[in-house]
Amino acid sequence: MCGIVPLRWHGTQYLFDLKVWLWLHLDELEPVADKPSPILPFSAPTLPTKPTNATLDRPTLLGMRSAQRLLGLMGMGYIGITLWSNAAYLNVLETALANDYGWAGFNATGMHAFLANTFNRQLLMSTDASIALHDPAFGDPLQSYNTSATTVAWYPSVARRYLFNASTPLHELVAGLRALHPCQLPWMFTQYCWLDLDQKWEMASTSQRQVRCAALSQHNGARYLETSLRNVRDWTLWRSCWGTSFDIGIGNDLAASVVGRQWLQRVQANTLSVSEEVAYWVNHGLSVFLLQWQNFKDTGLSDAMVISTPFGLSYTLPISERRGAVHLDYQTSHRMYWGLASDLWAVSNNATSVGGLSLLRNSPHFAFANATRASLLFENLTLSSPLNAGLALYNSSLGPFGAVDMVFVSCPTSLLALYRYVLQAIATVTSTNLEAQRQFLHLPAKTYIGQVPKHLLNDASLRLVGGDLMCGSVLPGSPPSNALFALFGLDAVCGSRYLDFFTPSTTGLVFALAAFDAVHRIEPTIDLGAFCASDVYAEPNCEAIYSASYTYARTYFSGSTTLQALAVAAEVDTRSLYIEMTQYINRSGIIELYRINILDLTVRSWTFFGWNYLAEWVVGQREVVSFQGDGGTVTSISRYTPLATLSLTEAAIPTRLSYSCQQCVRYVTGAIMVGAGVAAYYAIFVCHGCIEGMNLFAVNRLLGHAWIGRTLLIIRGITALWLLNTPPLQLLAFGVGARFQVSPLGWFPTLLASSELTWLVYIANDLFSCVTRQYTQLYAWKSSVAACLFAAAWSFKDPREYTTYVRRSCNYIDMDVALSCKSGYIELGLWRRVGVDVGLCLSCVFLAACVERLRHPHLLAPPKPSLLLNATSVYSLEMANWTVDGDVYLDRMSAALTGLFTWRVRGVIHVFDIKSWRHFTATPESKSLLDPAFVLPLHRIC
Repeated sequence: MCGIVPLRWHGTQYLFDLKVWLWLHLDELEPVADKPSPILPFSAPTLPTKPTNATLDRPTLLGMRSAQRLLGLMGMGYIGITLWSNAAYLNVLETALANDYGWAGFNATGMHAFLANTFNRQLLMSTDASIALHDPAFGDPLQSYNTSATTVAWYPSVARRYLFNASTPLHELVAGLRALHPCQLPWMFTQYCWLDLDQKWEMASTSQRQVRCAALSQHNGARYLETSLRNVRDWTLWRSCWGTSFDIGIGNDLAASVVGRQWLQRVQANTLSVSEEVAYWVNHGLSVFLLQWQNFKDTGLSDAMVISTPFGLSYTLPISERRGAVHLDYQTSHRMYWGLASDLWAVSNNATSVGGLSLLRNSPHFAFANATRASLLFENLTLSSPLNAGLALYNSSLGPFGAVDMVFVSCPTSLLALYRYVLQAIATVTSTNLEAQRQFLHLPAKTYIGQVPKHLLNDASLRLVGGDLMCGSVLPGSPPSNALFALFGLDAVCGSRYLDFFTPSTTGLVFALAAFDAVHRIEPTIDLGAFCASDVYAEPNCEAIYSASYTYARTYFSGSTTLQALAVAAEVDTRSLYIEMTQYINRSGIIELYRINILDLTVRSWTFFGWNYLAEWVVGQREVVSFQGDGGTVTSISRYTPLATLSLTEAAIPTRLSYSCQQCVRYVTGAIMVGAGVAAYYAIFVCHGCIEGMNLFAVNRLLGHAWIGRTLLIIRGITALWLLNTPPLQLLAFGVGARFQVSPLGWFPTLLASSELTWLVYIANDLFSCVTRQYTQLYAWKSSVAACLFAAAWSFKDPREYTTYVRRSCNYIDMDVALSCKSGYIELGLWRRVGVDVGLCLSCVFLAACVERLRHPHLLAPPKPSLLLNATSVYSLEMANWTVDGDVYLDRMSAALTGLFTWRVRGVIHVFDIKSWRHFTATPESKSLLDPAFVLPLHRIC
């Protein structure tokens, strides 16, 4: 309990004092009663130490006063250098550890905003890829990120782009289903084909759709209701919401057969782990779980990047944030299909034509044997009767309404690769060539492009009466010269007179021109004029605008064979998807659905406009959906959506750990400064220069273990590891843009941090001193010097590195309501490199101790002068010149460094030990070779 552990080894009794970290032999100790005690009654008695058997000579200090004074002056100089390096290190840390990442210069409007925009751009093209931040290809020519008005922007459709991504890992989706609130399951939007994975019970409302399911959807787990039911987290809660409806629509039919009852019991009793559930899906031929597009939910996204320190600590920062929303009051997708929730409502409601009927095709009570889904839509006023001419045309030719699958179409990988190439080509040239950047920023803006197919624009007899597939011909007739009507979209409301046009960014326009030119070779004198002729919003200088961007593209990268190959592949792949722009038109009183491939080759100007569609599709400004009905399929591109933005704040950047570390370093520095001041006071005003100068060279060891303690010293050593193993990434302005630069840590901070690493060596020396004992004094200083030199040399030779990549993983909030993701990762240094530095310190300690043990195999153990000195003091202090006939004295300056404050009152020596917070007194010897005013007789105290 007192910190003294008794041990017996080979018949010898030992004591190990945890407080001073020393081994004590019982035969070296004698009771206080065996000799007169110099301790006054108000002081606690302690055990004195007997002299060892070592032969000790008379002191030689008296004959070496001049040498000692020189050592004292050199020691004071060493202390001055120590104090200066402490202050310099603290100054370096204030910058390097300004946040918990150890990332100097990291702020919200600078690095955070740059990284957020960079990750958002890269995630458009890949959800799993490496990024070299210092590569000019990842620079940003449009923002310098050195102001308080930096913008982080993205398009909201990126959430659905991941939600409908066929490469999403199945284990994420299973986990999402298990996190789904059971009452929200029917609102998860998909149109089911089968109840069970063995396809015994069909669920398509029409026979044609069931055939379509068999042809296109057998691998899609979202088309089987079983995949959801197997993962319901609470069946009691499910039944409280949908039990009656489920029984009417499905459960009663299952209960009518043994097979059905057994199947339902197995589903409800599912206890497989997530990985086992995925294996079960795969064994049944499932490879994806793709829900369907709809516009009554605005899928939210909370996306973050993860920054990791060399110690393995990870922190998240937002890169996009947008809440999900459900808006049943304004939507149009229910006309195509209204979801399982509405089906369950309909069969449980006797007021509908399918009340009490089954949703299973195999059932004799199948709801849609004598009714259609369209009739239900009329009953609950999802559709109004009579249909307008456009909707009637769609229903008869592509429908029927209520049984149309809305399949989200992802960008072809070839198109993504092309966009990545152009984007990085622009970033590279504008981040390395100031003239190219100036030209890019001064390209004239094409504010709007009012794209209209030439044969529509030239036909004065027709009128446009609608653009949204799900709204039909609801708008007053308008000539094509007024621009196309807006297409379907997330926030579409029928009857609203919105127009469709492009709002190309500088990058988007250069992309469209470069890609079109790579495939079709622009003839400037002909094509640019044709582009403007089919643009109902063409400016007077329209051709000049196109010409400037075209010239820029040709100058810097359009001649690339890589660009040509990528553009050709992207156009071929995209055209094969049959993506169309659609408009309802009135031609001489007859309503038609006009459809044209966005890359139709009939007219070159429209092909160019198609590339503008692709430029907006690839960044998420538009979506593509395939509407698959019994009558046919139309794959259409949507209207544009506005940007979403995110405001970043400094409050999101963590600083608690770095602040605590800095305060610890400040405390250690302050304690060393105070200790140095105390030492100087004792040396000058108390001892008048009669000191052991060599002890000043151990000032850090002595003060560290006597005044400060191991915990704070370890923290200070950890800050050195932090600094040495964190690569300095800096965001630099280049013209009006910005890019990252990585460079080795400067030579001065490297040397400082390497020297601070020796605090860990000091700790190791102290801890191992109970083993190395008398060899500690010989090897300790050598091990610390070696560790400092080796650490610095290794840091210069092998600078630390960072790793950046995108690897999106998401948690699903009610599956398609919102996603919570971690997508971007930055690893600042590696844990194994920290381990190497620690191993380097320990290796230097071990090897230095072994070398000294081999050099001096019979080194005698020195006497333990006092139990008031800790192990570091015993093995670091130079006491050979201060030992008389086995009695050890200590100059009062050195005593102060070890935590023993002394003062004299009426000839009596008073000692206060700050380590144990105890006070001692002793009467000086009447006869001594050493001036009693300058020394502390340790043998008379303990």
